[in-house]
Amino acid sequence: MDIREIPDWYWTNGLYDAIIVDYDFINLNYDYRERKPIRSCFTLTVDSSHALYTTSIKMIKFYNVKSSPVIADIRGWWWIEDQLLFDDVKKRWHLNICVGSEKIDSMWISFFFDAVEIVYC
Repeated sequence: MDIREIPDWYWTNGLYDAIIVDYDFINLNYDYRERKPIRSCFTLTVDSSHALYTTSIKMIKFYNVKSSPVIADIRGWWWIEDQLLFDDVKKRWHLNICVGSEKIDSMWISFFFDAVEIVYC
C-alpha cells in the first residue's frame, strides 16, 4: 500500500465529529461489456454541519466497494478519524474510518473501492 497524491474529492481537513445519519449497500445491475463496470455502491450519509473542519459534505458514495463487515448499527455514531491509502497492486483505494458512539469508544471500518462520488450540502 502506498500513499498517493491526494485526490480532489478527498476531505483533506477531515470529517472529524461528523455524524453518520444513514448507510446503505446495494448491488447494481452492471453492463459486463464495460471495461470497469460499476457493480456495487455503498452510500454513507453524514451530517457534517458540526464537523471540526469540512462541513459541506452530505453523502459519500463508494463504487465497486468491498468493506469490513459493519458489526453494529452505526447510525448516530460520529466520525473520529480516517486514513486514505491507494493499493498499487489492486489499483483500488482503501479508506479506514474510525467511528465512535456513547456505548463504544471506537471501531474501525474499512472500505476498498474503485471510485467515489461526493454529494455536497
